Amino acid sequence: MQDNYGWTALMKAAYNGKTDCARLLFSEAGKQTTKEWYGFPSGATALMIAAHENCPDIVELLLPYEQGLKDSEGHTAQWHANNSSKEGDFTQVRRLLENERTERIPPPNPELLILQYRVNDLTTENDSLKKDLSSSKNTLEETKNELSQLNQENSSLRQQLQKANEEKDALHKQLEDRTGLRSIS
Repeated sequence: MQDNYGWTALMKAAYNGKTDCARLLFSEAGKQTTKEWYGFPSGATALMIAAHENCPDIVELLLPYEQGLKDSEGHTAQWHANNSSKEGDFTQVRRLLENERTERIPPPNPELLILQYRVNDLTTENDSLKKDLSSSKNTLEETKNELSQLNQENSSLRQQLQKANEEKDALHKQLEDRTGLRSIS
């Protein structure tokens, strides 16, 4: 989908430096503007716009899909990076474009991109669940160890209590024996 000037959502994401949006929209790669607008001649691509706006992450993303394309004035993305009116250090963008080729690969199918993001989300969720499971296992193991230690302490206390009861019974018997002996004498 393109607006009246032929700009796609990908081009607008590139113009505004929105890398995450560009990743979601890069199935639109390869499309060219249909009219001159905002200083860009007709035939401009999202790569040219990203190069002009000094957005190295977007340039790197789009390069395999739009390298070598030319706008209506015969300019490539490299030309747009070298002749941008924007201020800033374009070293990274220029380095990415210094060997701009003309062979391109077709952009991925949007449905595949959606599936890829879903797989990435599920992988992240799976990793999180694995960490939670590992943490739960550690907590369970710690609880088992604490329970085992408490059982040992309980057993030891029972033995001490049994011994104390036996000593009490022995003392009680001795006391009875002594008091019984006195009453007989």
